[in-house]
Amino acid sequence: METNTTPAPSLRFSWRAPRVSEHERSHKWYLTGAVIVLAGAAYGILSGNWSFALVILLLGAVYYLTRNAPAVMGEITVTDYGFQLNDVFTAWNDCQDFWLIATPDYMELHILRKKGWNREAVIQTGDVDPQLIRQALSELLPERSNMKEKLLDAFIRICKL
Repeated sequence: METNTTPAPSLRFSWRAPRVSEHERSHKWYLTGAVIVLAGAAYGILSGNWSFALVILLLGAVYYLTRNAPAVMGEITVTDYGFQLNDVFTAWNDCQDFWLIATPDYMELHILRKKGWNREAVIQTGDVDPQLIRQALSELLPERSNMKEKLLDAFIRICKL
């Protein structure tokens, strides 16, 4: 009779946090957005580009209808063998490196997988101390300390999209 002698993975830490940041938007923000959408639609109509005008109006309407959708929460569990983000487990030998990005509003953990369609796993650190995360992950993966927020991500954060 064979027995399994593989030890159970030791849990380093686990937390639940939003996958992307939530923004507080004022009435002025919505008014500015409406003006931009209407100006884009007017330009499309005046230039004879009806499809552009229709797409701009539809984008504005879809954004307005989905503005109160609950934040998508992510749950990450870090063990000695790998990490699990929601229902997807990734072993450490399938990962390249990690980095932490600090913005004025939140801190994000990024883990880069070596291959696959969705190579970058991203989750906010929530209430977990980023130094704890850095210390635990640096024992398992190299850290990219020179990483900055991507231009598109900064644009999305500044525009509160």
